[in-house]
Amino acid sequence: MYEDLKVDIIDYDEYKIFKENFKNEKSALSSRLEIINKQLSEYDRAEDNFEEVGKLYEKYSYIKEVTREILNEFVERIYIGKYNKETDSRDISIKWRYQF
Repeated sequence: MYEDLKVDIIDYDEYKIFKENFKNEKSALSSRLEIINKQLSEYDRAEDNFEEVGKLYEKYSYIKEVTREILNEFVERIYIGKYNKETDSRDISIKWRYQF
C-alpha cells in the first residue's frame, strides 16, 4: 500500500482511506480472535468437566442407596424456601454441581 503511494498508483487520500480500513479490519479481527480464544477456553473447561462427570458416573453407576458421599459429589447447594402457611409447603431448590 505504501509502495503504491510512493510510485503514484494511489494518491494520499486513497492511501489514508486504505490505511483506515486496514486499521479497522485489524481491530475487528483482533476482537474476534479474543472472543474465539475465550470460547476455546470455555470448551476446554467443559471437556474437562465432562470427563470428570463421566468418572463420577462410572463410580456411582450401580448405587443402591444415596449416601452423604454421593450427595456431596453431585449437589453443590440445597435451598429451602420459607414455609407457606396457605399451601402448607415450602419450596426446595437444588443447585447441581454438574450440568447433566
